[in-house]
Amino acid sequence: MNINKISKQFSSESGFNMSLINDLSFEIPEGKRTSFLAPFGSGKTTLLKIIAGLELASGGAINPPSGEISVYIPSAPVSLPWFNVTENFSLVSEDQGLKNEIIKLLELEGYEKHYPDNRSHGFRFLVALGMALLSGKKMILLDDSLNGLSDPMKLRIAMILDKIVELKKITVVYATSSLSDAVLFSDRVIAMKGNPLSVLKVIELPGIEKESETVSGSKSIDEAKKQIVDLYSSFDIGKVINLSF
Repeated sequence: MNINKISKQFSSESGFNMSLINDLSFEIPEGKRTSFLAPFGSGKTTLLKIIAGLELASGGAINPPSGEISVYIPSAPVSLPWFNVTENFSLVSEDQGLKNEIIKLLELEGYEKHYPDNRSHGFRFLVALGMALLSGKKMILLDDSLNGLSDPMKLRIAMILDKIVELKKITVVYATSSLSDAVLFSDRVIAMKGNPLSVLKVIELPGIEKESETVSGSKSIDEAKKQIVDLYSSFDIGKVINLSF
């Protein structure tokens, strides 16, 4: 997918004009995991919604039109708490074989009758992710949906996303302000700054070995992290991005 000179301007009733995004261009490779790493309040949610077709850009184009192929998962849990896992999935598909496949892929076997409201944020995210997969869309857009989860849960979800991308050939885009999350959930990081939102650098990441309780990065992973830290430090915007490893 190509993002070509996307712009977004806002105008208030008082006549104040703001350029949130200006001539933003980059590529999202298919079948990969890409993170947008950007400061808090810089416009990455607006960008995701434009990519999802939920909000109109002021200018530019997206090829192919992403609203036809993508599904957007916001930061707040979106699964219905008064429906159990199976009932939530049935809102999207009645194909029992497909639902069973997704339940197994998400490691939710044995939890089919559990209600999301009785589980953790991570559990609710997995239910939302299952619904996204059942939609048949080929791109999943995550709007800081994993923020606030425990490290073990993040690692579990990272390993599940690895399987999904490999087996389902799904493209995953994750918007975050956390360096560690961007690296954990990505094959590449698009480092951005705000005011207006623009690309600083695209960093390709080597594979990360994910184990049961820790993530051990190679020397090249540590170098990529340092490169991102140095990049943001040079622009004096590290204070609005979580640059901790």
